[in-house]
Amino acid sequence: MLEYIENNTVQLFNLKDGIVKENDLSEKEPEKAKELLQFLSLQKNSGAKMM
Repeated sequence: MLEYIENNTVQLFNLKDGIVKENDLSEKEPEKAKELLQFLSLQKNSGAKMM
């Protein structure tokens, strides 16, 4: 998932299909995008170091 803070959007990709960023799944899988965004927010707010 890619999060764009400047325009408050996300893009979601299935890396099993390859590392090519051509098939944005965020519209087909909005619940998964929301779930991953919430997880990222929890991680940021916990003080955990990003790698």
